[in-house]
Amino acid sequence: MISTSQIQRTEMVSDRIFRPDPARGLSAEWDDPIGLNAPHDSLRDRHHNLRVMLENDPESHPRAHNAIIRGAYRVAQYHGLGTSESIADAEQDLRWFASAQSLPTDSALVLIFEDQSLRNDSDIEHQFWSQMMGMYARDAAHHCWQPDFQQDPNETEHAFCINGTLLDLTFLHPCARQTMRRFDTPTLIAFRHQHRTPESLRFRARATHRLLDTPRDTAPQPVGTYA
Repeated sequence: MISTSQIQRTEMVSDRIFRPDPARGLSAEWDDPIGLNAPHDSLRDRHHNLRVMLENDPESHPRAHNAIIRGAYRVAQYHGLGTSESIADAEQDLRWFASAQSLPTDSALVLIFEDQSLRNDSDIEHQFWSQMMGMYARDAAHHCWQPDFQQDPNETEHAFCINGTLLDLTFLHPCARQTMRRFDTPTLIAFRHQHRTPESLRFRARATHRLLDTPRDTAPQPVGTYA
């Protein structure tokens, strides 16, 4: 269900989005004075575990740690990773996050994907790839690919753009090689830049291995014109 509050009409915030609340842990982002939209217990647990991880090791993810300490973040939970539902819901929430005027500039959106079918790193890679390309395809329907986009195969930088806004991404998951990238549930943390970017700035498939923390030759391969 999508709320009909004033903030949602202006910024399209969904009832999946929760903000930190000193008293209750998490509260609905949209106006919910009597607490009808309560987070699931599993989301409360993931949120608590992530906070503990970041607070105990601030140097591993300094930007995420800073957002957590300042309360400059929002969190959402999805059922499945790389499914049609999780793709549509996460893309909508990232679109809201990219343009939300109610958030501080250097804010974070934490997307937690609950998927019991993911048994190993290969499963996570495949579904993560489906999630990213699915969100890109939905956004590209509104922000068309530009002919002047740089497609140098030797380019090592990556970008993901939603609604014309550049986002930095950090992906945590249980099968990451580096301890600092391990978390019990696949979790994507998105950060906004301070400026809007050209519509041609897009996610570059060849850098997926860096988000996945997997060897380059085992990362999902680019397809079509996305390489």
